[in-house]
Amino acid sequence: MAHNLHLVVIKSDSAESACDIVENETFDFGDDNNWFTVVGAVSQDDEVHVKEDETSFMENLETIEKINAHIRKELASLTNENGYSRGRDLLNILIAGNKKIEDLDGQDWYSIKEFAHDMSNKFNFEGEDKSTTFDVLKGDQYKFGHYDEFGVTQHYSMLEDGASAEDEKTYVVFIDMHS
Repeated sequence: MAHNLHLVVIKSDSAESACDIVENETFDFGDDNNWFTVVGAVSQDDEVHVKEDETSFMENLETIEKINAHIRKELASLTNENGYSRGRDLLNILIAGNKKIEDLDGQDWYSIKEFAHDMSNKFNFEGEDKSTTFDVLKGDQYKFGHYDEFGVTQHYSMLEDGASAEDEKTYVVFIDMHS
C-alpha cells in the first residue's frame, strides 16, 4: 500500500476545526482501495496539532518553514535524474528527432502528459521556478484537489475576498492518502 502526503491550506478558528472541515469536505473522495486519514495540522504560528496516532507524515514538518522546504525539494526533484523522467526523456527524444510522434503509444503520451502537468505546476505563469520560492502561506498550490497525490491545495476559504475573523488563523492540514 502506497501513501501520499497532500496538504490543504485553510483558514479556521482552530486546528481541530480546520481538520474537521477538510475531513468533511473530502469525505466522498476515494474508495475501498483509495482512502485517506486527516493526520493533523500546523498553524501559521507553527503550532502543531496531532489528530491521529500515526503521525509519521508530520515528522520533520512541524513548522511552515520546514513544510515549504519539503515542497520545494519535491518540486526540484521533478527535473533531476531522480525525479519523474520518462516523460522528460520522451520529449527530449522527440525534440532531437530520434522518434516520430506516430511511434508513440498510449503509455508514452500518458508519461508526457504527466511530466507536462508537473512542469506546469512547478513554474508559475511568469516562468518563476516555484522549487525555490514555494510558500504555502502565499497561495502557492501544487496538484490542486488531487488528494491521492503529493501536493498542496488552497482551500476556498483562502481564496475568499474580505477580511477574516480576528480569531482565524491559517492552518496546513496533513492528509495521508492510502492507495
